[in-house]
Amino acid sequence: MAVGCWRQLAGVALVTALLVTPARGESLKQQLSGLFGGNQSGSGLAVNVVGGQPFPLPLGAEVSSAITGALISARSSLPIASGSGGFSYEYDADLDLFTRVEQSLGPLFTERAVTLGKDRLAISASYSYAGFNTFNGQDISNFPVADVSIGQELVTQPGNSLPGIADDIIDTSLDLGLSLNVLSFFATYGVTDRLDVGIALPLVWVHMSTAAVARVSDPRGDSGPPFALNRLQLIGTTVSATNDQVATDGFDSTSFGPSDLYLRAKYRFYESEYVDAAGVLTVTLPTGGADDFRGFEDPTGTPLLVLSKNLPFLSPHVNLGYAIRSSQDISQFVWGAGADLTLFPWLTGIVDFIGFNDTVRASDLGPDQNIYQYSLGVKVNPWRDLIWAVNFQMPLNRDGLRADVIYTTQLQYTFSTPAVF
Repeated sequence: MAVGCWRQLAGVALVTALLVTPARGESLKQQLSGLFGGNQSGSGLAVNVVGGQPFPLPLGAEVSSAITGALISARSSLPIASGSGGFSYEYDADLDLFTRVEQSLGPLFTERAVTLGKDRLAISASYSYAGFNTFNGQDISNFPVADVSIGQELVTQPGNSLPGIADDIIDTSLDLGLSLNVLSFFATYGVTDRLDVGIALPLVWVHMSTAAVARVSDPRGDSGPPFALNRLQLIGTTVSATNDQVATDGFDSTSFGPSDLYLRAKYRFYESEYVDAAGVLTVTLPTGGADDFRGFEDPTGTPLLVLSKNLPFLSPHVNLGYAIRSSQDISQFVWGAGADLTLFPWLTGIVDFIGFNDTVRASDLGPDQNIYQYSLGVKVNPWRDLIWAVNFQMPLNRDGLRADVIYTTQLQYTFSTPAVF
């Protein structure tokens, strides 16, 4: 029965992923790398000294690399909500039926050790929104991308021996607008009283707008005026002549489709008077959204140790794990710690602290970015086995690409009688 359930859930999720996958056009990553006429093969905006040889500058690829590295870490700060059920059931031999365990309604982004109960099924849907505001504490309306000492490189080219340009630079900045809307669907099934399996499919809508500026500047003032023989010239898109040579480019695009498919398993292996423990394994399978920043490049695996204890009014929990990813993505230590406060039997308050610490990052994706968030939320049980949750995540530090607030809401229903498949 459990195997049949699992196969049906996996089949539905895979069919849905295929149905919502849009026709392929130019991806967001390709549009980033194509700024100033560049592409990922390295060509781009050309710089020239009058009478000399043009020097191609891959500014589009520089922009794409900087944004891609920041977004890989930023995706981690928008985790999908936990698929664990807010209710748990145990068999009562005296009554010869399953009864609901008295406990809080549970956390939202972290896990607790309790499991659903044999043949119980929890169905959930959640929505999250993040509008990104800062990069390393700086407003992304002026996202710094690259400072290229192009003058020194140009004077080494044939015919480019004119004086005064060796110290000239090109700096590139980006007015970046970026938001993510994530609608996720979950199903979690209790195979035994100790083992839950689950599946989740997020659908992601990404909106990205860019206005990029490349500017040639003469910091010492020892080059000629614009278009002089010893002045750098930009050969590219939309060039205007001012005191500095400036080129601009940009786009405004959206992408909608599935993120990675999540497969989860949780096994509760220890209980005592002081602590309960479980192991969780989450595996993600890419569904083609990496080039549009909706998912990862390759399959990933995240083993997680969960420690928690169900107490009458305050239920603490701690999560410790490691996200194993390929060199195209970023491996991370992941952790969470918090507590659920039972305000009323139908109302739970949630406080969590969540961290993502980069450990293995490809050299072209920039420096490590450690993301720390705190999360405040409530869960309400308005009717029978229905739970409604509202949550707000906010930054504790400013590493990387960050949103001031991440908003999440979730609806979950747990079937209180054994599911039949």
